[in-house]
Amino acid sequence: MNIDIISLILNFTLIPFVSALALSILALEIYNQLKNKNFKKYNIETKISQLESQIKDQINKTNLISEQFRVVYDRTNKTNEKLTDIQGLIKLLDKNIISNNNSIKSQNSVISPFQNYVSNPNIESSLPSHDIISHDTIKSVDQEEERQNSTIEYILKKLEDKSLTTREVQRVIGRTREHTSRLMKKLFEEKVVDRDMSTKPFRYTITVEGRKLLSKHSALKSHSHSHPDLPNKVNPINELIE
Repeated sequence: MNIDIISLILNFTLIPFVSALALSILALEIYNQLKNKNFKKYNIETKISQLESQIKDQINKTNLISEQFRVVYDRTNKTNEKLTDIQGLIKLLDKNIISNNNSIKSQNSVISPFQNYVSNPNIESSLPSHDIISHDTIKSVDQEEERQNSTIEYILKKLEDKSLTTREVQRVIGRTREHTSRLMKKLFEEKVVDRDMSTKPFRYTITVEGRKLLSKHSALKSHSHSHPDLPNKVNPINELIE
């Protein structure tokens, strides 16, 4: 009796349950395989579409490059044609120039003595030029004296405001250090400026004689500007330089 009950339980409960479980596992496995297969198919299709898009882009770029190359080729052909035309014109001009030169040579085969004299640069260069040189020399000397006068006047006017060192005077007049030192030494020896030896470097100030000299120079300049027809008086700064 017990054996029959157990067999009934096995036949109607356990065996169907195990069978259903096995079928469920099998169905789940089949579903997973189908799902993986579909996923792989989707990935493959996506990659294929991307490759197709890249191929289309490359084709478009290739077509664009081909079009640009064709345009450049056409322009090159036109440029070559223009160069050929220009070369032909140059050859024609060369022929015309050669023919014109030949005709000019044939017309000017005989040169007059006067033309030979004019065309010879050695004749003009052999003429004496001491008058021109002396005139230029006098002009350059006058310009140098005028510039020297302006420099001294400018220094004295600057020293009216404050004392300056040789280096500061050099910056003001824009001359070399040696030239400035010689000039300030000359002004000091002529008692136009005074030298303060208690400081290093020495500082220069304008003296009473320097102020008088500056006043005379200013008066002489105003007199020469207001009366240009009158004879020029001797510039006091010129006497100082000499």
